[in-house]
Amino acid sequence: MKDTSDKEFKSIVKVYKNAQTINNIGEMAMWDKKMLQLSFLFKNHLFHIHVKASNDEEINKEKAIEVSKLILGKF
Repeated sequence: MKDTSDKEFKSIVKVYKNAQTINNIGEMAMWDKKMLQLSFLFKNHLFHIHVKASNDEEINKEKAIEVSKLILGKF
């Protein structure tokens, strides 16, 4: 989603119950293990990356980070 502000991003990820901050992905990034989703803000664009590659949460998180980095590399 384009034209998303920092304030809007924070409001959107507020629904994440046990959100974990992820560094080095965009300007802000949050992982929610229940939703299997990494959301991040980059140049006022909001991205949601949902990954279900495994039953292991850490593997899903790492895959979401990998996909996010690929997207940022093309942006």
